[in-house]
Amino acid sequence: MERMYGMLIPLVKSQIHPYISLWNNIILNERFNHLKFNEFYKQIFPKEEEKKYPSHRVFSSPLYKECELYSSSKKYKMSNVELKMLKETYAAIFNTNSNTIEVCY
Repeated sequence: MERMYGMLIPLVKSQIHPYISLWNNIILNERFNHLKFNEFYKQIFPKEEEKKYPSHRVFSSPLYKECELYSSSKKYKMSNVELKMLKETYAAIFNTNSNTIEVCY
């Protein structure tokens, strides 16, 4: 019952008519639940299309075939500390010296 109270109490918005408020909010929630089975659901809540990236903006490694790194959509200037940490990470992944890794903008 405590779990049920926890679900029902936030639905009561009126102190003067709590039962009417509760009933109206339950009906409203159920109507939204039933929209899934209706054609209007696709119009109200359209599916978001998956973003397509050009191949030159996607980095992948043969070591991690299931993972891809997408370039950011906003320009961002990394600090020297961030660049150093990123270089060290890639140096560890590719088993090389971090001084041999060049940064291109």
